[in-house]
Amino acid sequence: MKNRFCENVLMCLKDSREWQKSKTSYKFMAKITGRFYLKKTSNGNLLGEWSNDHSGEKVSTESCDLIAGSLDFSENAKGSHAADYYSTWQENGNAVLAQLKISQNNRLFSLDWQCKPPAHFEGQGMLCDDILIGDYHQV
Repeated sequence: MKNRFCENVLMCLKDSREWQKSKTSYKFMAKITGRFYLKKTSNGNLLGEWSNDHSGEKVSTESCDLIAGSLDFSENAKGSHAADYYSTWQENGNAVLAQLKISQNNRLFSLDWQCKPPAHFEGQGMLCDDILIGDYHQV
């Protein structure tokens, strides 16, 4: 009886994961948590990579085009800075476009992605060798 119960639980978990993978709407999925790094280009744009608990072992790219503002990625960064970006990445072959707002206080950063379908992510980061690294979660 105990083995049958365990088999049923494992089957339900497997079915649930497959169901979640097949959904295109975020509202049916568990909250997402992940990690990222972003490197500033000479033109002020950001290029980087990310992964999360729904992407398995896959690491994907993200590109952020500067709209307004500026960030200080230097070793001696001081003060507050802010910048807005158009951020793009792909999920399962589908392009995702978001507005990314980054605020900086010295060498620490807060990130806020607003994207469609209605999804909202927040993250925190720090500088390491002029690269912004951090984590994020779905709000």
